[in-house]
Amino acid sequence: MRAHLDTLEEAREYGECISLRVIAHNITCPIFIVAGALDRILIYDTAERLAKEVSEPSELLVVEDGNHVCHNRPYKYRPQTDDWMAEQLGAGSPP
Repeated sequence: MRAHLDTLEEAREYGECISLRVIAHNITCPIFIVAGALDRILIYDTAERLAKEVSEPSELLVVEDGNHVCHNRPYKYRPQTDDWMAEQLGAGSPP
């Protein structure tokens, strides 16, 4: 619907073009993935698959009552993403 395509087949073809399925193994940096179990746009098992397919360490957080991008539950993922990023950057701990 958001891609303004006329048929389901066109939507599927378009979806393949924007998928990370073919290139996920090229992700070579640590990655923190947040998914909402109630997401009606992107099924959260896609995030689980991405976490398994990337080349570098990944961390996956599935928010059980989260919708798309967990916009309805930011308090359930923002502290974890902040802590993860601080750890990646070596911030927050004295030398």
